[in-house]
Amino acid sequence: MIFKPLRSKDMKNMNQYMCVWLFLLTMIVLSSCDKFLDRQPDNMITEEVVFTDFTRTNGLVSSIYRRLGDYDKGCVMLNHFSISCITDECKGSMVESDLANRITQGQYGPSSISQFQFWWFFNYEAIRDCNVFLEGVAKHNTPDNPKRPGDLEIRIGEVYFMRAYWHFNILRFFGDMLYMDKTADLNDEAELRTWTRISGVDAIDKMIADLDEAIRRLPLRQPDAEFGRVEKGAAMALKARLLWIRALPLWNGGGPEGITFNGWNERVDNHLYASYDPTWWGKAAEAAKEVLDLTENGQPRYHLFTRYGDTEYTAGSLSLNNRSDVNHRVYQRIMKLFWDQDAYQNEFIFLLMNNKPEGWQPDQTPISNGGGFRSQPLQDQADEYEFIYNGYGYPIYHENAAAMGYDDGDPYRDRDPRFYAHYVYHGSTFQNTDIHQSCTDPLITDRASNSVDRIGAGGNSANRTGYGLRKCLQDDWTRGIGNWDNQWPLIRLPEIILIYCESVCRSTGVTPEIVGLVNALRARSFMAPIPPEAGSNADIFLDYVLRERRVELFYENVRYFETRWRLEPSSPTELAKQAAYDAKSGQAKADSYPYPRTQKQIHGMEPVRDDNGKMTVDGVRYRMQRFQIEGRWANVPQMYFLPIDQTEITNMPTIKQNPGW
Repeated sequence: MIFKPLRSKDMKNMNQYMCVWLFLLTMIVLSSCDKFLDRQPDNMITEEVVFTDFTRTNGLVSSIYRRLGDYDKGCVMLNHFSISCITDECKGSMVESDLANRITQGQYGPSSISQFQFWWFFNYEAIRDCNVFLEGVAKHNTPDNPKRPGDLEIRIGEVYFMRAYWHFNILRFFGDMLYMDKTADLNDEAELRTWTRISGVDAIDKMIADLDEAIRRLPLRQPDAEFGRVEKGAAMALKARLLWIRALPLWNGGGPEGITFNGWNERVDNHLYASYDPTWWGKAAEAAKEVLDLTENGQPRYHLFTRYGDTEYTAGSLSLNNRSDVNHRVYQRIMKLFWDQDAYQNEFIFLLMNNKPEGWQPDQTPISNGGGFRSQPLQDQADEYEFIYNGYGYPIYHENAAAMGYDDGDPYRDRDPRFYAHYVYHGSTFQNTDIHQSCTDPLITDRASNSVDRIGAGGNSANRTGYGLRKCLQDDWTRGIGNWDNQWPLIRLPEIILIYCESVCRSTGVTPEIVGLVNALRARSFMAPIPPEAGSNADIFLDYVLRERRVELFYENVRYFETRWRLEPSSPTELAKQAAYDAKSGQAKADSYPYPRTQKQIHGMEPVRDDNGKMTVDGVRYRMQRFQIEGRWANVPQMYFLPIDQTEITNMPTIKQNPGW
């Protein structure tokens, strides 16, 4: 690496840093080679030469975009795993030195966190790039694009957004931060000692200020040739997300319940969020509504993906036992959402281009189909997919679920259609292969060692939950046939819809508008509407909104942060559920769903041969049975924020370590 950007562990040895012109040189080499022969020799290129030429300056912005794939890794944010694998959504396989499971067992700390590629300083490298650009453009009065006037202002807007986005990345992983809105003078040690962490709530204010600068410069839609660049709606959506985060318990006095944890006083300027302020919900609602109200030529700028109708299914998804009813259908619309250009342009508000194309698909595919089974969905997540009764959706843990027809022994009938598109399960069909779990012993007592072969071979990639991932996969994938580019959603329209609906409900109550929005989102996936009682009861409506977030945003890097922002592991409600759960033993414990959302245990589902079972697969009768997979580390307050690498703390003592570390 030619340029070594600002990293706090290097601050005591300033002569290790190269000059800014060398950074600029690196960026130029990475950018367009237009008029290469007309350039001066590399060792003569100066900051002034770069910033007085639009083409070269534009190349710097392109290099900032390239950082997204390196530092916000989308579907492989946890090194080679999704962060879903360290939540109650999924369990990770044991490959890659068992990375995901080491996190869930608490085998990490300030001296080892870098192994998992949760890098504090990576974000500051990207932020420094943004500051060098913004300061260089202002200092040298960079000329506009002569071929398309207005491009310079747009690029400035993009970089303001990126600066806010990288600080947001620090907020969600680490909380309190250094807010770097200018480049540090690497020769002024006195100045460097003044850089200290500020409260996350102060940082949110600064991010919003950057986003406001971006919003006034960015276009409603980028030209086709610039597809993938930030637009006005992305900056507005990130602003709405930040205001919503500000309203949540972690940053808002513990919420209306006043939830707390024993690391509260260790955070920076905790008095700024020590009491609950409900007005933040109104601010979040207003910001989200502005995104929903954006129009282009009289039409909404963003809309839900609705290509493909209710009779178009994924090929081969109905072959097992010639099933033709609504169960087991995998709708094309739900699957193609993550692969269709119309969705990218109109539902994906901000996206990561070409995310992990070379290996992600085979990593996730079941072993029986030649894959690695890396992310294994959990029963804890499966329970959030409602069942359909009398034309409405109800949670399977509804007090009248059994009377309505839900049966845990045959749990895959009449479920939310998204379940069939998100999960591979016993009795399903995937890539024209009938999925069976090897349940030769009807008792299956060897759960503790996880040696039971469920769906595929044993070893480090053995399935230990009874489920495989289907969401975002291509059903026609074949090993060795090219790459599978995956444009990963960093902000998607349904998230903004649900932020708006929750914020309105919490600030003013249930309204017909937000009921209609939730039902429209469900209808897009051919899911039944919420029942009438949810339209007149705020508590019931909020339960539906939170469940909708779990289902619609499953595996999209949302759950890991949301459970922390809501302080679920410290919630008196969830702790009471945990106490009741802990008081039980054996199968009674596994059957006591809905499970507490404390992140302390995870569960799976296995088929058991039973002549009286209600589920028939290839002529064999089964009953499905829950089981506890493992207990997990859930140490509060440590789990709310990641530790900062100890080297960073040692070399820059003004950075205070996170609570509990």
